[in-house]
Amino acid sequence: MEQVVRPGPQSYYNQTGILEDLDQFLFNLGYEHVVCVVDKGGWYAVEPYLQKSFEKVAISFIDFGGECSFAEGQRLSQRAKEHTAQAVIGIGGGKVMDVVKLVANHLIIDYLQIPTIASTCACWAPLAVIYTPEGHYETVRFFNRTARSVIVDPRVLIQADPKFLVAGLADTIAKWYEGRIQLDNMARTPNLELGYQAMKICYEFILKEAKNALKAIQSKQINQAFVDLLDVIFASAGSASGYAGEYGHAAAHGVHNGLTVLPETKPFLHGELVGYGILVQLVLENKWDDLNELLKLYNVLNLPTQLNDLNLTLDHSHLNDALQAMCEGEKLMQVVFPTITTQDIFNAMKQLEEYTN
Repeated sequence: MEQVVRPGPQSYYNQTGILEDLDQFLFNLGYEHVVCVVDKGGWYAVEPYLQKSFEKVAISFIDFGGECSFAEGQRLSQRAKEHTAQAVIGIGGGKVMDVVKLVANHLIIDYLQIPTIASTCACWAPLAVIYTPEGHYETVRFFNRTARSVIVDPRVLIQADPKFLVAGLADTIAKWYEGRIQLDNMARTPNLELGYQAMKICYEFILKEAKNALKAIQSKQINQAFVDLLDVIFASAGSASGYAGEYGHAAAHGVHNGLTVLPETKPFLHGELVGYGILVQLVLENKWDDLNELLKLYNVLNLPTQLNDLNLTLDHSHLNDALQAMCEGEKLMQVVFPTITTQDIFNAMKQLEEYTN
């Protein structure tokens, strides 16, 4: 497997109040014209903390269309070009973070990220998960250009629906389970070791701090566990992806990719589907002790453990379409289970249903 190091942003801030002087911050970076791509929830989240006016930097806001697709990237690129933008800023969730990478790399300009939910490491990692305009998973695109800056204000993220933090914790802890199965029994280069240790940090901090962080976001009272897990979801998970590269994705994400072909999974977040995928992967590995440990965490976080939690059943008329998709495309299942079949995955799902009933 090709080993490419894709480091993180040039700067990362996890600082209360940092958005209050965004105008000066952008001016200090040398920008005169910037464009912000914003989803609806993102704007409501940051508006109370942004300056009422920008005096030093001309800033324009463009609404995000809803899916990180190649078509949306082209549309937003044209809009940013019309505004002669020197940089594009993503404000919102993971799909906004990803689509601005398409724009920045197409126009060869800087990009900055202001996440308003902690559901993935998208603000950090120089890659984009691409979907069709209808929301079906399509591919992953890697970039050489990294973010100029990631700007995290805990006051913004503490206001989010707790489900986004929960999804972020599931997507982040998947780095450990998907990376470990590939890296445990191989000679690791120094760069892979950095990625491996970052994966381990994700796992250890989430097991230790998830309960307290969840209490924080439920009560809307920032605590150290919450601040720490923002760093874990963004920086630690992003570093794991950056240094361990393709070793950070395996069967759990393969399950996610297949499930997205079913319309019933549309309401669920990326991390919720990946979280279910971890359980399927552990059954396939026959790692029942690890499964038991993870189920305790899922009980605290209320993550899906059965198909019914995802509006699906084993006898769903199109479940086989999802199973086929898991085995095709980028073949993430085969990364760790080279001879796997759709029947193997179905059997693992069935075992999981029986075990968690």
